[in-house]
Amino acid sequence: IFDSGTTVLEAARAFAHRGVGGTVVTNDVGIARLMADAAATRLVVLGGTLRPRSSTLFGEATERFVSELHVDLALIGAHSITGDLITETSLEIARIKRAIVRAARRTYVLVDHTKFREPAFADVCRAHEVAGLVTSRGADGKTLALWRDAGLEIQLV
Repeated sequence: IFDSGTTVLEAARAFAHRGVGGTVVTNDVGIARLMADAAATRLVVLGGTLRPRSSTLFGEATERFVSELHVDLALIGAHSITGDLITETSLEIARIKRAIVRAARRTYVLVDHTKFREPAFADVCRAHEVAGLVTSRGADGKTLALWRDAGLEIQLV
């Protein structure tokens, strides 16, 4: 599952560029457009309501669809990471991300270094609920150490 967001979109671009085959699920219209052109990919777009001024699909239909899935890997974005807490600005978006985490055998959080800050409005999950973190150099060292000490994988790109 490719969640919505600019950092996750970059991961989707790399995936499509490499020609990796398989089934791709997304709640992001931009990622869906990108993956529609990937020849080796079977694309599943989650239904729902399009978030204003965004490419994110959300709502009860999206959450229900995700709750029926079982996937190997999920890549999610986040508005903020504070210590071991992952948060979002919207209750509805946080619910979708929680459903994605539950649907996946392994979840990685993809954020750039600017996302290490005070928590946003709604909790998504705690670090122990995901497999790891992919972030840019310059990320908060204390938070990275906390995640590493918890046995989580950290990738700096």
